Amino acid sequence: VRVLGKQEPIQIYELVAEKLSEIPPEKQDAIELHQKGLEAYRSRDWAKASERFHRAMDLAQDGPSRILYLRCQSFLEAPPAKTWDLTWNLDQK
Repeated sequence: VRVLGKQEPIQIYELVAEKLSEIPPEKQDAIELHQKGLEAYRSRDWAKASERFHRAMDLAQDGPSRILYLRCQSFLEAPPAKTWDLTWNLDQK
């Protein structure tokens, strides 16, 4: 993402579990689906990415997957320009 007022994009990470904590199997599956969704997203395959993010949401109520699912839905209707660098610009703090 690119935060408001900045030119350089930053990466955002999700804390999944405390160190040495066991991750439940459904969360592990959701993480794998989210990763596959990101691969499709980066390839601009909005339909495939959308389906994978939706499945991740169903498994673990995954917030990041929900956000990316909604973005994919909007890109299916109005794809971004071919020159888009995959960075999401935040327009508010």
